[in-house]
Amino acid sequence: MLKIYCKDQLICEHPRCYDKYQIIKDLNHYRRRFSRIKRYKHQSLLSHFKNLCPEAEAYLVGLNQKQVQVIYHIKQLLNLEIIYGKTALCSAIIKALKAGSFHWESVKNILLYDQSLAPKLSVVRPQKKDLMQLEVEPIDLTQYDRLLKAKE
Repeated sequence: MLKIYCKDQLICEHPRCYDKYQIIKDLNHYRRRFSRIKRYKHQSLLSHFKNLCPEAEAYLVGLNQKQVQVIYHIKQLLNLEIIYGKTALCSAIIKALKAGSFHWESVKNILLYDQSLAPKLSVVRPQKKDLMQLEVEPIDLTQYDRLLKAKE
């Protein structure tokens, strides 16, 4: 067993290997680091979600009470923010909170329903008579001819 110390503190220990080109990794070295990174990512997701609107924190409490995978739901809700925008997501969260529905798919369904209720923008097309009355002045192309002659 190979042990590395710094003053009197054990830093790491590895089983000794006598073969060539073998890499021996101890996963315990990496577990603490990975858990810190995972905790940091979760905290950043939660803080981003809480900053959406004041009701987001109450929605988060509801998610915690339902004992669902909170981080998964938060990731999905933040993906919905990218698609539909912050204001639409906040209004959908408020509606889901009032209904007592704590699932990301219910928020998605609310967003889809609100989107279907929004009035469709129609293109205004003038009647053919209006188009016939429209007169377009011919373009003077002599300026382009002068430019072409100047280049030659």
